Amino acid sequence: MAPVRPPSPAQSHHSSRSALSILTLRSDRPPPSGDGDDDAPPSPITATRLVKIEVHRKLTWWDVSALIINKMIGTGIFTGPPVILSYTGKKSNALWLWAAGLVYTLLSMTVYLEFSRKLPYTGGELVYLDKILPRPILLTYTCYSLYFVCLYTTATNSMQFARQVIMAATKSDDIPDQRVMRLIAVVIMSLICLLLYFSTATGRKLNRYLAWLKIGLMIIIFIAGGVKAGKGPAHDINWKFKSAQSNSAIALLQVLYAYQGWENATLVAGEIPDLKTLRKGFIRGVWIVGILYMLINIVYCYAVPWGPDGKLELQYVPLFFGNSERAQTVWNVLAAFSAVGSMISVTYTCVRVKQTIAWSNILPWSTFWRTSAPVRVKDPTDAMELQHLMPHPADDDEPAPVLRTGAPQGGIALHWVACVFYICVSSAIPVVTEAISFSGLLLTYGHAIWGVAIGLFFPVLSRVEYDLPDARGWNPSPPPRWLNPSVSQFALGWLYAAGSIVILVLSALGPYKNADGSQRSVKGWWFPVITFGLLGFSVVYYLIFIASENSNGASMAGVNMHRRRHGDDDNRNIMRQCDFCKAYAPGVAHRHARDGYLYYNDYNFPQKNQGRNVLYWLFGGPKEHHYPDLHLDEYVVKGKGMIRTGFYWVWSGMRRAILRLRR
Repeated sequence: MAPVRPPSPAQSHHSSRSALSILTLRSDRPPPSGDGDDDAPPSPITATRLVKIEVHRKLTWWDVSALIINKMIGTGIFTGPPVILSYTGKKSNALWLWAAGLVYTLLSMTVYLEFSRKLPYTGGELVYLDKILPRPILLTYTCYSLYFVCLYTTATNSMQFARQVIMAATKSDDIPDQRVMRLIAVVIMSLICLLLYFSTATGRKLNRYLAWLKIGLMIIIFIAGGVKAGKGPAHDINWKFKSAQSNSAIALLQVLYAYQGWENATLVAGEIPDLKTLRKGFIRGVWIVGILYMLINIVYCYAVPWGPDGKLELQYVPLFFGNSERAQTVWNVLAAFSAVGSMISVTYTCVRVKQTIAWSNILPWSTFWRTSAPVRVKDPTDAMELQHLMPHPADDDEPAPVLRTGAPQGGIALHWVACVFYICVSSAIPVVTEAISFSGLLLTYGHAIWGVAIGLFFPVLSRVEYDLPDARGWNPSPPPRWLNPSVSQFALGWLYAAGSIVILVLSALGPYKNADGSQRSVKGWWFPVITFGLLGFSVVYYLIFIASENSNGASMAGVNMHRRRHGDDDNRNIMRQCDFCKAYAPGVAHRHARDGYLYYNDYNFPQKNQGRNVLYWLFGGPKEHHYPDLHLDEYVVKGKGMIRTGFYWVWSGMRRAILRLRR
């Protein structure tokens, strides 16, 4: 591995003025090499700037809306109305709570639109928090990164899909063997990951189609519910059914859970071409979901009467279609498709954020988590090596090499590991429905913690300058007039923070009972213990491995860590170049155009005979340093031998098993 270039003393510190003020003039001619000789080979920095960086910003406004619709419309709206009605005991109160949830979602949308107006990077909240809480360097970035990697999964949707498939096959709500459910969950989650690995475009198409499916499904449910309400007797929505488990606070919490997901598209703002596309898709997606939620709840309150003992059927949709066995089966299949839509939407966004996190080198084995498809034997270290690895044209006019972004294979692998972990761990929870919702509720609770920080520090955003070059094409419009006064910014931010505090407090408080009065297996205090415990671990991890360049955990392995800035210390690193680098003068630090990181850690590994321990391997020490006498061709031979041996042992075992069965 090439030695790390030490930072230049002249470039170690820059003034705080905006990077936009020292942009270079754009031209079609390459920058001069600096030696005055036109025939001389270009310098490494000049050669790097000749490379064309292609970033695919192809998301349309409907892609943005579909990302939001698919995440928001999961299974909450299909099971939430009867649960919330059971907690409130009064239909009119339940409708007011759903309306309050919609208002809170619109306020939250406004906050995130203002953040994305100035910070259009992949990562969303990761970049927002790093910008408004920049000190100590990388502390907030590290804490949010570990939360996102550890808690942001699609395990709940995967198990919900498996449950709906089993219910459709067995015609029963009971899950006789949870191992089968978890196996199906792992399979469908793996298929989604493979789909997004081999064809991101197909994943985007399915995301759009499934969003249309969900919209059409909810419209059909509304119409069917209206027909049922028209045929039945009128119900007094102001009549109150008193029960022991009535709790409006818990009902509000369930409503806020059902509206979660509106921020999904901001996680991939680096792939959206301009602010108009994001704003149009964001606003339309949230309004579509909000209106459909209100229509479904209104028709539910008028179509479904109270039971004699106050109990309500959780699977209310089949009631609108006669509640026959066929209606139940069809509904289970459609609910499974709905879960697939949520999985595609969440997986598409979160794997990109996890790859972005890996580029900052704060995670163990970041060199793998940040890789992109297609798989290469090695990544080029500079522009010269990139051009050497590319196929050469037949004529003498050799074009500049092109570096394209691919599928985030490292982020997909990291996401798959986290999902499998939660699918397996939730098997310790005896109640199936609670086991399925555990990881989703944990994710929402952790998101509320960061929501408090974003809301309280939202007024700080007004002091952040928009400093992206014109080549980005973001074209930010001015904020709404009513947001210009600082009072409005404080009020909006603190209202959003207040909603997050409601989630944090109500989730932890008892009594821990379901809507039917039964005791919950998953206690509410689990969520603050796990999430705040993870936050504490993140701070300790930061202090040990990241806080100091000179004395940290990496030095125990003989590894030298240096903190770098993008655009300042990586001018020769072709893999870290972005499409903004040509717009800025050499040595000007700026956030990566797509991935949004500014600071990152760089590790300088020792010589071959030093530092071969666990920490050395943890920080991604090169394999050739672990096994200095083993070359790439020997890896291939050794791998083929291991595969042949593995197949031999598997086939031998199968043959012995077949012979025993025949006997």
